[in-house]
Amino acid sequence: MIIPILAGIFVLGGTIALLNKVLGAKSLPTDDFKLPHVLSSIRESDDMPGDLVEVDLKGETWLVAPDYIGPIGIGEAAAMAASLGFELPSPELVDAIWRQADLKLKPRPRNNVISQAVFDDQKRVIAEQIGGRPFTLLGGSFKDIVQVGGHPQLYGWHVEDGETVAGVPLHKPVTPGPGKIIQPRSGNVHSLGFKDYSQGVRLVRRAT
Repeated sequence: MIIPILAGIFVLGGTIALLNKVLGAKSLPTDDFKLPHVLSSIRESDDMPGDLVEVDLKGETWLVAPDYIGPIGIGEAAAMAASLGFELPSPELVDAIWRQADLKLKPRPRNNVISQAVFDDQKRVIAEQIGGRPFTLLGGSFKDIVQVGGHPQLYGWHVEDGETVAGVPLHKPVTPGPGKIIQPRSGNVHSLGFKDYSQGVRLVRRAT
């Protein structure tokens, strides 16, 4: 299920439940990023996958959101994670999450990337791909906004081995193993204000 928010941003049910657990009755700090206060008042049914999921990376356990918030700008994502006590994932963690995901969607790239109409249509496409299927961990719906050397950038949008995406070159992920990626690490090509239909943020933090 996808819950429409505002300004082209949407949150899947699992992350809504997660945000509510983190925030309680508080509102998100909208001075830091442009998610509206209505997020803090949204409630989703108990059967949605709202719990953090354990993912192992090189012997370290991470707690990760079951799904994404997006489309979202690079700087917005960084501010959200910091404000809520989470981190942006590393590319290595993104690989591990995708490989563990029990529901993997095939990416659907498009040419016109920044219009509101495209943002809205991308929500519809993702909802159709999910098709009401339950999942513990969702992969493939967005490129990740990741942290590399202290700088947020784009990475990922994984594709299953043996699959192709018309007109789009595929690359090896940063960690050896199954899958290919559409987006290699982008470096500092994009500004913090950059946002298109393909970008999402997955909230993660180290297990304590």
